[in-house]
Amino acid sequence: MKTKIKTLLCLSVPFLIVLSSCTSAGNASQPAPIVVPTKEQSSTSTNPVMTPTKSLSSPEQTSGLPLGLTYQQPDGNRVVQGEGGSEEITVEIQLAGKPMWLVSLPYQEKSVWYVALEDSSGQAFEIEGEDVFQISLETMDLPAGQPPVLKTTVDGVALLPQPEDGALFSHPILLNDGRMVYLSGEGDLITIHNEGKNRLEVNALPDARVLSDGTGRVLLLSGPTENYPHDVLGDAIEASSITLVDFNQDPAEVSVIEVPAGEVIEGISPLWVDLDGDGSREIVVTQSNDKNGARLVVYREDGSQMASGEAIGLGFRWRHQLAAAQFVSGGPLEIAVTRTPHISGVVEIYQIKGDQLEIVTSLSGYSTHRIDSRNLDSALVMDLNGDGLPSLVVPDQEKNRLVALQMNGGELKPVWFATLRGKLITNLSAVSSGDGIWLGAGTTENTLKLWFFR
Repeated sequence: MKTKIKTLLCLSVPFLIVLSSCTSAGNASQPAPIVVPTKEQSSTSTNPVMTPTKSLSSPEQTSGLPLGLTYQQPDGNRVVQGEGGSEEITVEIQLAGKPMWLVSLPYQEKSVWYVALEDSSGQAFEIEGEDVFQISLETMDLPAGQPPVLKTTVDGVALLPQPEDGALFSHPILLNDGRMVYLSGEGDLITIHNEGKNRLEVNALPDARVLSDGTGRVLLLSGPTENYPHDVLGDAIEASSITLVDFNQDPAEVSVIEVPAGEVIEGISPLWVDLDGDGSREIVVTQSNDKNGARLVVYREDGSQMASGEAIGLGFRWRHQLAAAQFVSGGPLEIAVTRTPHISGVVEIYQIKGDQLEIVTSLSGYSTHRIDSRNLDSALVMDLNGDGLPSLVVPDQEKNRLVALQMNGGELKPVWFATLRGKLITNLSAVSSGDGIWLGAGTTENTLKLWFFR
């Protein structure tokens, strides 16, 4: 391994940023974490300080630009655009507190990262090339536990503020026409636009994520119920329905899909993807009951069931739906899932065959969720080595390593791993930037670890 040390001089105290460059996967060396200089203080920076942005609820906001979300894509699919390469650079940053959430966003030829800390404060970083700077955003703090969202504007990058009446464990999104959409504490769906504020009674799950398909439609889980007290996703409340809202209609058109009596949707959001390539999206959920536990179910938008997988066979056993991707070159879209992530987790890859969801391969030893946590985003799909095939990046069962799994000869096989300082405690976030992809994770040792694949 070759180690490159770059010194960034500040006004009074020098800071060291240690970047490790290697081409062999899995090197576990742990250089000391760094304290990053602020961009305003760095004498080596020739770029202007990022300008504070306008409020994103104002008419001047831009539209049609990407959001930095904990679940990567607005439709809930945890898939990263772009590709990496065979060279790997690592950066480890010492944070001011315990991280809870992590989001990132491309900005010009750079990337911006925001870490939400446990005490409701936050830290933001800008990466340009191999230089990392701490920066300030117009809004830096959020209510404790609130997932953050980043947004690009005409002036830079902003943290999307939480409306005063917003649901604590959800977050707002922006539609392509600039409207802000969010859930109220009462479970209503609220839109803010130039003409004012509208409210729809949708009886949303308290911690639901509002998904968007980019055409003016949103999807969310609704019908909160305590009929299935598994209580592993932050509370004992699960959803009994799925609500689709089409804002292209006036008034907005609302459709509700009810799951069968005695069953719940165990999660906080579906996957909303076109699995069969017919131009219409399908809705993927984890459906559970107290007799057979969890199974994967695919619904069409009209509410009819397209396909279903087998249940675990024992109540209060969960499946964590992760992402849909083309894991085999030229193959169909398949769905990645973790079975029982709290007890000897098993990664499963599903394929639709007729009206059945069948497991085509599986691999044990991975856990994508901490019990009692609302963080369901500790996994993502990305082409980290630039070979044209996606890898599923997940933590191992102990959560002290990240592993990339790739399909090879019909089986999942590790192609990369990295050791963490402490255990993974945040979601995973990744962003295409420059000529590669950055991947980030926050740990129990109050560090932010970043890898750049190019």
